[in-house]
Amino acid sequence: MLPLGLLNAAQGQPMLVELKNGETLNGHLVLCDTWMNLTMREVVQTSPEGDKFVRLPEVYVKGNNIKASKVAIAEDVVGKGEETTVVEVEIGPAGEEEGEAEGAGELGTSGFTSKTTRGLRRVEAMERWRRYESVVSSGLFMEHELRYHVVKEWLGNDIHARRVIRINMVFGDNVSTTVGGPLPSVFCQQNLTLSPYSMCAITNHTAAFKYWVLGNVRQSPRPKPQQRVTPFVLRQPTSGTTPAIYEVLRLLRGQPGQAAELRHLVKYLIEERGERPNVFLYEALLVANWDTTSGSAAELREMLLEMSEAGIESSPGFYHSALQLLAIHPDYLLRNTILQDMKKNGVELSDEGKCSVALGLLRDMQDEMALEYWDQMHRDGTNIPNWVFEIFVYVLGMRGYVDEAFRLFRRVQEGANDSLKAAPLRVWFYLLDECSRNFHHEGTTFIWEKMVEPGTLSPPDGICLNVLNTASRHGDSRLATAVIQVLSERRVKLGLHHYEALLESYVHDGQLEKAFRVLCIMTGAGVRPDQSSTRSIFLMLKRASERAKQVVGILQKLRKEHELPVAAINVLLEALAETTTIEETLDMYRQVCDLCQSGPNRETFTLLLQRCSTAEPAVFLVSEMDRFSVRPSSTIVDNLIRCFAYDGNLDIALLYLSGMQRSDSPMWVSRRTLLTVLQRCYKEKDPRVWSVVDEAKKRGVTIEKKVMDRLNEILPVAGESG
Repeated sequence: MLPLGLLNAAQGQPMLVELKNGETLNGHLVLCDTWMNLTMREVVQTSPEGDKFVRLPEVYVKGNNIKASKVAIAEDVVGKGEETTVVEVEIGPAGEEEGEAEGAGELGTSGFTSKTTRGLRRVEAMERWRRYESVVSSGLFMEHELRYHVVKEWLGNDIHARRVIRINMVFGDNVSTTVGGPLPSVFCQQNLTLSPYSMCAITNHTAAFKYWVLGNVRQSPRPKPQQRVTPFVLRQPTSGTTPAIYEVLRLLRGQPGQAAELRHLVKYLIEERGERPNVFLYEALLVANWDTTSGSAAELREMLLEMSEAGIESSPGFYHSALQLLAIHPDYLLRNTILQDMKKNGVELSDEGKCSVALGLLRDMQDEMALEYWDQMHRDGTNIPNWVFEIFVYVLGMRGYVDEAFRLFRRVQEGANDSLKAAPLRVWFYLLDECSRNFHHEGTTFIWEKMVEPGTLSPPDGICLNVLNTASRHGDSRLATAVIQVLSERRVKLGLHHYEALLESYVHDGQLEKAFRVLCIMTGAGVRPDQSSTRSIFLMLKRASERAKQVVGILQKLRKEHELPVAAINVLLEALAETTTIEETLDMYRQVCDLCQSGPNRETFTLLLQRCSTAEPAVFLVSEMDRFSVRPSSTIVDNLIRCFAYDGNLDIALLYLSGMQRSDSPMWVSRRTLLTVLQRCYKEKDPRVWSVVDEAKKRGVTIEKKVMDRLNEILPVAGESG
């Protein structure tokens, strides 16, 4: 079909339309919306047989009812003097898109030869330029206040690719304009020095536009413009014509910060120019409600009521603008009403409208419905812009639906040939942060392998630590090793939290030797592992005590390569003491105690004495402490007192206890040890029990009444004196 821009350029020109039912309409084109729906005036309707004629003042024709049409457009033949010719253009059947037939023989688009197509585009561009100059000359805007994106929309979208000027706009003190090489002096000013809030100005618009359309400009990539977004400066509209004001309403559509100007112009057209309310003006008010601060869905509801009372039918553009409004200011019921009206009136929901519905559901926190709608759009092959996809990923991740966000992201990636074109780096980065922070292993691994390992993405140390923790939790030793390698290349000083996560990943992966090797590497790096560093190894050996012999072999092997930390020996003894008898544990102790250069430490003897219940193993451990010059801690003494008291060596137990009392240490025996000593004194009817009771009272230790009654039964005199 004829490009939308050329139909807009043909407004006011004679037009012949053939409908699919055979009727023809001959009149003047007034308006053409985005969906090729036409409004014509002074129309003569002819029956299919050609025997009946009806004159109509105005007709609205839906685009999907048009079979073919012709339009006459005046073209100024640039470069051929002042000669003017009239070009009659035949429009192909509705539904044909520009460019589909390119390359097929000599035909260019929609059945035209390529030469004719270029001519039509020139005509359209000239008409767009006239409309641009009409707005400038109307006084509504200063010429230099028209922004780059407006000129691009009006003049640059439908020009042939080989004729497109490449403008490099840099908003600053010096503004340069390039066209794939040096421009002739007629094209631009010699000194383009403008204020930061000005646009690149061109002195001779006619000459510049002729060069643009007809010049032999080689194609070159346009550098990305650096724009400073500022609102339009609207002048008093009294000097502009009504068509020019309508064009300004079109121009302001969707521009940021123009809600007040849109309302002002609509009010001016109705009150000062006597314009009757129509669907275009209502749509302009609707667009003004896109503003996030001043817009609302309630005003849309009032518009629909007013239009219904005035008998104004909604256009497809109005419906789709309403859906876009409801994506910003969500109203679930009103959105359903709009969709039902569109279905009732046979208005097809465009891809843009579907995206607005999906975003509205997401904005309304109807997350499940939004995801279902997204899936439906994906199945239907809807053209979903990247920015809509990004919003879904960001919002779902922010609301904690990391798995759903990654599933959506992965589906888009699978349907794209280029990963970077499907999703920009910021989306990869955001998802890596969210997935690693929420321990989402699949998403973290996918992004790390696709983007970080090739060097495309370089996450900061904090995200690397989150990735390391995710790998540790899921036992992915490969990913954990890759993270440590990245941090090492950055010369990051690895700490306890890095090594522990790496160790845990090896343990979950069943690689005990590598886990113990990490302990050795920690010691060599000056990071001393302690009992908390070996919890994952302890839990594994506790579940599989039969691997203890394997661990002994591992420790003997590592001793030859590294300095073996005592924590590696302690975790083995701790796991055995938890699952076997103290005798078997001491046998293992005798095998491994000399593997560590520093020998056993207090922690070693503490965990062994805690499992002792008799004096014999305790005496052996005391001798080992003397051999390795380990001074007993209060916990070790407490365990010795308990072992000797339980085994009947009350004198030695009370000797250790009195030593603790004389040391003025705030630490005293545990409740378990105290009850063991009292029980032994009760059995042997030893009166020294009352000195223990008195010491307990001094230290604020409460002894149950039942225990005191038992003691008073056997030693009443001492009890009364005590």
